[in-house]
Amino acid sequence: MDEWRDLLKVVSSLKVGEAINVEVLRNHQVQTFSMTPLTDESGQLKLGIAVNSEIYKNLVTKERLGPIDAFGAAITKTVDDGAMIFKFIGRMIKGDFHINTMAGPVSIANIAGQALASGLVFFVQLAALFSINIGLLNLLPIPVLDGGRLVGFGIEKIMGKHQFPDSIKIKVLQIGAAMMFIFMAIVIGYDVVRWF
Repeated sequence: MDEWRDLLKVVSSLKVGEAINVEVLRNHQVQTFSMTPLTDESGQLKLGIAVNSEIYKNLVTKERLGPIDAFGAAITKTVDDGAMIFKFIGRMIKGDFHINTMAGPVSIANIAGQALASGLVFFVQLAALFSINIGLLNLLPIPVLDGGRLVGFGIEKIMGKHQFPDSIKIKVLQIGAAMMFIFMAIVIGYDVVRWF
């Protein structure tokens, strides 16, 4: 693993009760430990290790890339970050994660503050991650989102002249909006309870 986030990806991909072998460099010797992540109060898997933000800043190296290489690296980074949201949604559907593990506005503000305290680069990376996730979530086939509208347009295109009546379109949008509002209210509710 080259970065701290690589370990986070591995831990987040584990199932509850699944062990992982961790190699640690201690006193110039590599030691291997079998560790089983535990779930915290929010349902997230944790190994129980952390990196001090000041130390982490000193561990980070910056690599300067030319325009072409930088564009390729940005595409790769975007694809990797985008894949994480779909993996998370898939695990939520399977029941590996509870909805209370999602970050609401309070948690997002706290995470953003920590990122900004660590440096502008970290804050910009976090902002980019949020932008990617929001863009991809907007493409989900939920009626009130753009993805739902695209699905609707596709169905109407297949149907040809036999399009949905406006009353049905409005009803579907209302149901989609209600589902989104309920979902957001639950996430925000858990978020507020967690912090207050």
